[in-house]
Amino acid sequence: MSNDLKVEVDRLISIAHLHALNALSHPESERQSHLDVCRGFWKHYAAAFTASERQCEAFADTLDHATRELIAELQQQGAGAPMSGVLRVADVDPPLTPGHTSAMTLEELRPVFRKIIGQ
Repeated sequence: MSNDLKVEVDRLISIAHLHALNALSHPESERQSHLDVCRGFWKHYAAAFTASERQCEAFADTLDHATRELIAELQQQGAGAPMSGVLRVADVDPPLTPGHTSAMTLEELRPVFRKIIGQ
């Protein structure tokens, strides 16, 4: 995997983490609608790489699932306490740098990127 692709994967993980934190900042009754909006962001992101609606849907499904897993992990760690307002990028840790370990591994995201870039 090229370094550029690794950087992009790290960015995606950071975005999923931010989506998870933002979802947790909403009351539980509003989280699903927030995650639905986030899924739309994932579809839009995938559309930059492919015109295939099926691939965009698959990408959005995968990243939505990853975001939900991050939410569950954050809740288990005790980070699920309600917060007022939506978090901004500046409210959380800086973006991941290449090679930084995260809740998702590059191996888990490779199939997603293979679908998008047609490898």
